[in-house]
Amino acid sequence: MRHCLLLLSAILISATSLFGQSEIDFNLRVNIQQIQTVDPKILETLEKDLVQFLQGRAWTEDRFLPEERINCNIVMTLVEGESPNSFSADIAVQSSRPVYNSGVETAVFNTLDSKVDFFYEQFQAIQLSENSFTGNLASVLGYYVYLVLGFDYDTFSPLGGQRYFEMAQEIINRLPSDVADNSGWKATPTRNRFWLLENILSPRVLPLRRALYTYHREGLDRMYEDPNLARANISLALDDVRTTNQNYPNSQIVQAFVDAKREEIIEIFKGATPAEQNAVIQVMSQIDRANAGKYRDIRSRGGSGVRRPGTNTRTPSRAKSPSNGGFNRGGNGSTTTKGRNGK
Repeated sequence: MRHCLLLLSAILISATSLFGQSEIDFNLRVNIQQIQTVDPKILETLEKDLVQFLQGRAWTEDRFLPEERINCNIVMTLVEGESPNSFSADIAVQSSRPVYNSGVETAVFNTLDSKVDFFYEQFQAIQLSENSFTGNLASVLGYYVYLVLGFDYDTFSPLGGQRYFEMAQEIINRLPSDVADNSGWKATPTRNRFWLLENILSPRVLPLRRALYTYHREGLDRMYEDPNLARANISLALDDVRTTNQNYPNSQIVQAFVDAKREEIIEIFKGATPAEQNAVIQVMSQIDRANAGKYRDIRSRGGSGVRRPGTNTRTPSRAKSPSNGGFNRGGNGSTTTKGRNGK
């Protein structure tokens, strides 16, 4: 039995190979090395039900071409609960999107949630209802899917992810009182799901929300065609992140941003002028004080933030064009109002 568990724990399921409806290309891994007594068949069914839940539905009303889909890695590390059907899990979520006119991806959202308790009955589908609470596992996963969508849409148009953050809030609003009192959801002064979304929706965080568009669409997506302008726009975005940090000290959302972008910022500004480097080092040392020393690596040469054109050259339909304010569908100049502009 232990041998079977170890084999199952090594399985890496690419959800796109099983289902094809979702706007997000989920890559799900379930680590069960800490499970000792649960029937492996139950764990295998759980894994399949998780993939079906994530990939077997449309999460938005927008149409995504295969190359436009959001990349999202989810790693669940399971621990047995107090009863045969109860589990506890650490859930790591990381989403990324392509940098256009390049062959690289950039991390957008990165978090680790170690407060997830849930019940699972074999052959009972994991479902998320818009009208009622259906279980903690569905609520947690649905919450993070909407955050992934919200952050991604924010990078393609200013505040474009608002409706998805509000949908995550609706999930919290539907929680019964006994679940809402769980540490992962509880409205107490701690870093958890409640406070992460509170940060996102707070007016004090609007500069950071707007910075997501400036950083990605006006910055990274322009890096190949005009690296100097791109770096200047990224610098403006980082100034807005600093403003958010001043407005909302020690916020969870600012920490999530720097955790996702720290290494990328260092590499981008290795190719900048000394004046630009000094300015960014100063800004990031104020935002990310615990890692201030790392930003001195910006002064070492070797990175430029510029990549040769790769396969990710299509501008997705959800993207607001930085040059003309319209919404491009593909590279043919046609436009659509249905995309990541929240409309």
